[in-house]
Amino acid sequence: PSQTPSIIKKVIRKINVEDPPTQRAIAKDLHISQSTVSSIIKNFGFTLRKKQKVQKLTSLNVMKRGQRSFQLYRRLARGRYKKFITTDEAWFYLDETGGRRKVCYIKKTDPDYDRMIIQQNTSRPKGFIVWGGVSSQGKTTLRFVAPGTKVNSNYYVNKVLKPFLTQDLPHLAPSHTAKETVSFLNKNKINYIKPEEWMPGSPDAAPTDYSMWEYLKQQLNKTYIDSLDEL
Repeated sequence: PSQTPSIIKKVIRKINVEDPPTQRAIAKDLHISQSTVSSIIKNFGFTLRKKQKVQKLTSLNVMKRGQRSFQLYRRLARGRYKKFITTDEAWFYLDETGGRRKVCYIKKTDPDYDRMIIQQNTSRPKGFIVWGGVSSQGKTTLRFVAPGTKVNSNYYVNKVLKPFLTQDLPHLAPSHTAKETVSFLNKNKINYIKPEEWMPGSPDAAPTDYSMWEYLKQQLNKTYIDSLDEL
């Protein structure tokens, strides 16, 4: 029989780690069928869960979202959202590539929730910033910021905003809300969502931050990349 005590122990040992291999890989390595692997996992009370990366909301974030949500809705309702471009920038790191899986096995009876959390190192690994935006009319050109470049308001105005003088650019990040950036937007009569109107930590209001960048990173995670130039 394929489900011998030795095989069962080996399967459990392979899945009971932070970054488990696929069931197909386990079956191939142990010379058993994938259905046998699946059966062992199920019989011993394990279930496959996707690791969760969540946005932390402070009490101040919650308060601001409650105060600003309806006002922002009224501003974007009745098709007016089509006149806006939502933009954002994201860091892309070398250590986010290489095929590391974002799933883990836990027991239903005693879930190890710490294993389900992706912890990020506080020190920055090798990487660079990419800027982009989307709207109902399409997407912007991706703009790459060279490693080591300081993205302040002056850089943002000259390298990002000036090429888009005729477009609406709603956003919120430290360099975006600097006085120089706001002054530039007002001077050129560009319609934008002011910092005091924006809802912090809102996935539905920031598709670039919570959808587009995450999708690109998922695709990169499937590839082994050795250098920043290759990334």
